[in-house]
Amino acid sequence: MKRAVALPGYRDLQSFTPPEGIVAVPLDPETLQVATPDCPQTRTELFIAGTEPHELCPKHRPSVVQRVTRALSRAIGIRNDKKDTEPPPKPDEDREQEEPPPPQARTEPPATPAPASNPAGG
Repeated sequence: MKRAVALPGYRDLQSFTPPEGIVAVPLDPETLQVATPDCPQTRTELFIAGTEPHELCPKHRPSVVQRVTRALSRAIGIRNDKKDTEPPPKPDEDREQEEPPPPQARTEPPATPAPASNPAGG
């Protein structure tokens, strides 16, 4: 292999651009069926258009409860899905200006008097 990549024709490799009529489909490597968002790993395979698989991976399908919970969460704006990203921060002009807390008066404990020395020597 080291000798092959040393040949002039293989030094300046370009990324592959598929021709027309070729579609890329993410597959689950365990089942070789179309990957779902819950598949832990995926790999992209190229197919001639019309020959690509359409069946979803049965091994990593979410349960009915998970699908309903996810749909309801998205509908009300809760984004707990591990693959969702946090929304971008709002611009400064849209943010409510929070007033800084008022400065608190610093209270120091009263100084304790030093023990008086007894001049009587006793």
